Amino acid sequence: MTDIWSRIESDETNLPIPIATDPDGVTVFLSREVWQNHILAHHPEMIDFKDLILQAITHPVFREVEDTERRIIRCYADIPPPR
Repeated sequence: MTDIWSRIESDETNLPIPIATDPDGVTVFLSREVWQNHILAHHPEMIDFKDLILQAITHPVFREVEDTERRIIRCYADIPPPR
């Protein structure tokens, strides 16, 4: 796990923190509030996939594009099988 996650979890400002850069050179940000109150609240299983989240951003297998503005709205990575 990278130290970016401990920075997000201990952040008191709730400001977006840069976590990774996508293949197009766009920086992706995440705040503690979004991580805890949106992502983990609705998808608690994601706690075990932190490094895969970064991998999905930096080296996505598939990216979903929003038609109206051609923005990337979701990035996907293959999840390795359990050991």
